[in-house]
Amino acid sequence: MRNVGAPGGAGGGFASASPVIYRYSSASLRNAWILGVLFSTAAVGLTAWFLRDFVAGRLEGPAFAGYLLMPAFLGLLALIAIAWIKTRLVLSADAIELRGLLSTRRMARGDIVGFRPGSQSATCFLIGKHGKSFDVPGDIPLDDRFAAWMGELPNLTALEQQAVLEQVRADTRLGIDPEQRMARLLQARRLAGALTWMSLGLVLWCLIYPWPYDLVVGLTIAWPWICIAIALGSRGLIRLDGKVGDPRPVLAVPMLMPALAIALRALFDVDLVNPGQAFVWGAIAGVPLGIVQWRATVLSSRMTARFFGGLGYIALATCYGAGALSLMNVRLDHRLPVVSPVTVSGKHISSGKHTTYQLDVSGWPGYPRGHRFTVSRVHYERARKGDALCAIEHAGALGMAWLDLGNCPAATP
Repeated sequence: MRNVGAPGGAGGGFASASPVIYRYSSASLRNAWILGVLFSTAAVGLTAWFLRDFVAGRLEGPAFAGYLLMPAFLGLLALIAIAWIKTRLVLSADAIELRGLLSTRRMARGDIVGFRPGSQSATCFLIGKHGKSFDVPGDIPLDDRFAAWMGELPNLTALEQQAVLEQVRADTRLGIDPEQRMARLLQARRLAGALTWMSLGLVLWCLIYPWPYDLVVGLTIAWPWICIAIALGSRGLIRLDGKVGDPRPVLAVPMLMPALAIALRALFDVDLVNPGQAFVWGAIAGVPLGIVQWRATVLSSRMTARFFGGLGYIALATCYGAGALSLMNVRLDHRLPVVSPVTVSGKHISSGKHTTYQLDVSGWPGYPRGHRFTVSRVHYERARKGDALCAIEHAGALGMAWLDLGNCPAATP
């Protein structure tokens, strides 16, 4: 941040006797006012419209409640815009406050031990005792009075970077002298960059053109563990957890992208009779990866960020485990299936980032209400309503029954 940490003592350069108040820039406030008025007007107008139809009997109770979700969402957006307008950053000689619409955050000047450079959403992060953090919003224009108030607070990120580099230079496992050890760090960064590009290529290969199928699926399942093995074998030069500003490369992204790809691949290719089985066993199988992914998050002093970040990594590990087990359950299944003749009763195409082709079938004894299969484009285009096909039920190599649809096998004489 500009002028942050400028000389001036521990807040001694802050000469203002009265609190200094900062607001968002004029352009930001103008935009917030416009959006607030638009969202509020739209919310009120939609509510009145739906209420009129409900009173006139054109909307039933459940439908009316569902329609009210739209103006409620618009009202929430209007509230966010109003909160933006009401926000104030207040500096006094002994504290800093961020006053919002519903709450106020405060940190005493004497409790601040340093700062970290900000991101797009924050000018800087003031770090207090016991790791407590205070975010200075990035869209609030500051001046020399703020720099004087900051005084000579240390840049904690820069100090940690220097400490890590000194640790690398002193690690005798990495080379015979500091120059060789720093060269190893540069090599590790290049390797991490190459792994990132390779993981991106693997994801595209897995999702767009997975052939040869077993090779690409097996490699995608193994890739997160390959990244973990490389990190463990790097003697600390390559990390799985990433602090902001750490000079050592991090493998969180190349580890997580293939994990998500394998979950999507299973979603496209596998039709399980009971998908809940895959998620139960997938949660167990994904525990080791989930633990590693939890450590891969950028460390945060906020309990809410750690909590929701942890939930996200647990969910991703569960999807990875479910996808990997589902695909192995299908590819390793060599038992004889149960074949039942069915009739095509409908065709559907679901378009989006990924186009899905589906066929509805009827006449299946085990599914009196019919069943919808996801099929390839070629299979979809060849099928016609009323065609006779065969539904195939497999036991599954891991005990998770799965379904397939295809042409009926020719009768043997």
